[in-house]
Amino acid sequence: MLYLWNARLETGIPKIDEQHKELFRQVGNLLDQTKAKADRIPETLDFLGDYVIKHFTDEQGMQAAVRYPKAAAHKKMHTAFTSELKNLKKKFETAGDSLKFEVVTEINHTAINWLKDHIMVNDQEFAAYYRRHNEAGRDRAAAFGAQAQARPGLWRAEYETGLPKLDAQHQKLVRRIEALISQAKTGQVTEALNSLGEGAARHFKSEERVQAAIGYPAAGEHKKCHDAFARKYPAFKNKYETACSGDRPEVVRKLNQALVGWVKDHIMTWDQDFASYYQKRRRTGVSGRAGRGFLYRLFHPWSKD
Repeated sequence: MLYLWNARLETGIPKIDEQHKELFRQVGNLLDQTKAKADRIPETLDFLGDYVIKHFTDEQGMQAAVRYPKAAAHKKMHTAFTSELKNLKKKFETAGDSLKFEVVTEINHTAINWLKDHIMVNDQEFAAYYRRHNEAGRDRAAAFGAQAQARPGLWRAEYETGLPKLDAQHQKLVRRIEALISQAKTGQVTEALNSLGEGAARHFKSEERVQAAIGYPAAGEHKKCHDAFARKYPAFKNKYETACSGDRPEVVRKLNQALVGWVKDHIMTWDQDFASYYQKRRRTGVSGRAGRGFLYRLFHPWSKD
């Protein structure tokens, strides 16, 4: 459902309007899921947070391309909203079950009101500038948008484990690594690093819970790999945060390479081994499929059928 969208919110910039509509759609999904599929809310909040950052990065890139004079002030609004959304997500995660609907409603209202006000005033102002700007400027902005769409992703078919939920989590991590390069242009690398670190920690916990539940024999060694990454990650962040401004683009490039290398090696070895063991256990019925018990409910979303 496209929640509360109307023609007055259109900016006339197709890429921006498409992303705005998706934001409204995801915010609207929160209330729908509270009523029908509450277990999907954390996933929707994660997607919404990632998509907000992607949209803001693209919009700021287009503003830079046409040399929009209010770009810095516009970026501050984006940063403030990103921080507010992150705090509300934490509020949801720590709320008791009886308060979760109330918090989701607060997130819904806060996001809708902010988006409407921001689009109707700030984005429309940028859109007007964009439309009347010189042709060369529009060409630069269009080229930026085309590059963002055409930029090859880091995900490869050989990374797939055959477990849809596990692959989806891996793809999300890869997208967050990809964001480091694009966000280096907008000065939001710290936010991207924080998002990547938090996402990796959630993924590791999810994977380790399943490994423990099925008695995966290499679970202890697998966890050590996760723990080693968690120990090294603060050093990655510190390397960027302590670098001189002129050195930061190169630091980001090297961070990106190191992270891509780690994820590729980990998925292609440790995760592929775990996935093979998991699928073998499901085929022998150990996952609880026949009885539709706790293990079935736990593992079923990780599988295709």
